[in-house]
Amino acid sequence: MLAAQQFLVLAGDIYGVNNLRLIPAYALLAEICIGLNKHREADQHLQKANWVVKRNQEDTTINHVFSRLYRAMGLLEAAKGNTEDASRSFLKAKKKVLKERLRLFAEQVFYASQWAGTESIGAASGYFNLANMAAREPGLMQVASSFYLRTLDCWLLLLKDEELKVPLLEKGETFNMLRS
Repeated sequence: MLAAQQFLVLAGDIYGVNNLRLIPAYALLAEICIGLNKHREADQHLQKANWVVKRNQEDTTINHVFSRLYRAMGLLEAAKGNTEDASRSFLKAKKKVLKERLRLFAEQVFYASQWAGTESIGAASGYFNLANMAAREPGLMQVASSFYLRTLDCWLLLLKDEELKVPLLEKGETFNMLRS
């Protein structure tokens, strides 16, 4: 966590506090906080990242940034879902939360596809996250299987690519996806 905080501080010093290059640092901090079950802190990092994104809508790398941001937001929502208390409106709330999580991961796929194509590692990560969310819900195993197959198709295309030029940022996403 300390290294990620230092990464954010140094990136802020180098690029300025409103630069899109800070988003990976915010996303990393948020994912660490999610792993440590510090959801409020993760949410704060993602809110700051979202503010930076809103101030840089015209940047050419905005789609990749959206991909990273929505992935982290989806992971946070998924983590929050594991600690929800039961209530009278649990089923209604559960459906709403599931739709929100799926929307966030779908946006991750959309922006990753805009940035690097529908078979990119970023898109594959989104398909994988969508599959995991669908697999948790009864009656959605066929949907989950479709997303898992789409993830596999992306990986097979990447492995067959003789020039396999994968950006460093996507290698980190790949490691996180395979680890989860």
